[in-house]
Amino acid sequence: MTSAGNETGAETTGTGVSFQQAIATQGALFSQHEELLCSLVESNRALLDQVFQLTGKIIQLTSHSAPSTHSVPVPVSGTSLSANVSSAMPLPVREPNVPVPENYRGDFGSCQSSLTEVSLVFNLQPQSYSSNRSKIAYLISLLSGSVREWGMAVSVHVILRSIRGFCSALVFW
Repeated sequence: MTSAGNETGAETTGTGVSFQQAIATQGALFSQHEELLCSLVESNRALLDQVFQLTGKIIQLTSHSAPSTHSVPVPVSGTSLSANVSSAMPLPVREPNVPVPENYRGDFGSCQSSLTEVSLVFNLQPQSYSSNRSKIAYLISLLSGSVREWGMAVSVHVILRSIRGFCSALVFW
């Protein structure tokens, strides 16, 4: 008999369970958790494949719409997840809906914050504002009062046909 009072030679804890039994129990629990995680991963893969198949069908049904310049890969159904990366079809990405910034009235000190709000719109909706002309037109639509009249008059000058030049002129208006 050992000093712990266990005839098998294993040390016991305060509750009388041997370390070997505790390790064996933990090993069994670990194996069960590993099997459960593997099962969940397989279920997620199956769901992901179904989503890809449905997305492909939606694209086929809506193929008459105009293609987008931005896209994300959509795997071809019936292939493995890793093979889908190389054989992906483009999926149109819809630009986010962005609230329209407040009109700028030419108030001293608020020009920079107004321009920052407008630049956020340009960054979040690059398809809608892909040219300098569309950016300047949008910016002029947000001007009001005498600064709007100034913006409409100045926008025709060749030197201000870039959004950067227009914004610089607006700051010094």
